[in-house]
Amino acid sequence: MEEGHQNSPNLDLVNDIIRTVSLSDGFFKHQQIGEADLTADEKAKISSELLTTKPAVFLSRYGKFLSEEQIEYFDQLKTSNYEVEYLVNQTRQGQCRFIKQNKVKNRRYAALKKMLDNNDDYFGETEMKARNPLLYDQLIGKFLTREEKEDAARPDMTNCSLTNIILEHMDLNKERDTHKKMKADEDEEEFDTDEEDEENDSAEDNEEIAKQEGGREFLRQQFVKSSYQSFLDGKDAGFDYSKVDNDDSLDDLDMEQRDAEERYFEDSDVDE
Repeated sequence: MEEGHQNSPNLDLVNDIIRTVSLSDGFFKHQQIGEADLTADEKAKISSELLTTKPAVFLSRYGKFLSEEQIEYFDQLKTSNYEVEYLVNQTRQGQCRFIKQNKVKNRRYAALKKMLDNNDDYFGETEMKARNPLLYDQLIGKFLTREEKEDAARPDMTNCSLTNIILEHMDLNKERDTHKKMKADEDEEEFDTDEEDEENDSAEDNEEIAKQEGGREFLRQQFVKSSYQSFLDGKDAGFDYSKVDNDDSLDDLDMEQRDAEERYFEDSDVDE
């Protein structure tokens, strides 16, 4: 540990800050292609040197990973460093639960829009069906014609290598197994009479809607909207949300600036 830290009365707090940052996925240094990932000790050394010599840079890089108690360490530096004071305030604002939740929500929405614009397979019907085969069956599958069901059950032969055919078959089996498990879990749950009636009414409503002109397309749209909402709510078990939730390149900076201005004028009105 740096000598400056050793003389600090907040040694335990400093060590805790360094440990937190060294275990984070924050930026530490540019690396060459093929270069081994930095170890926790190497990250600790880099962050320790920054904390000692460039606390403002340290805060700008790692402030979002710190707790309020850890942020308090920088309060003693605010009077002598305007940039640190500004970043401490920004970091605290970023840690505000309401702001943080909205930032995550906006980043997920931006990621969703980006994937849709790029025609990402994640929101293709095949992938959405695989993630929730039971809902797919309730809103789409049960209303398909025999020909449509046969087409849906037939493996995709556009890439006809043996490996891809085997993988496609495995995916179909996994989808069927997932559907069976979800159906079994649903059957095992205990519902009271009102809930059972509501479920039956919903199924009957879907059948009536499917008979109407454009009804099947409406139910398909409901399924797609449900898939979008599941992603936004963080319910897609196989998706690594940390890559989206911590990606500041997804931020709408213009919107953030407008929000900051609105909060400023609201605070000014209160003061008056």
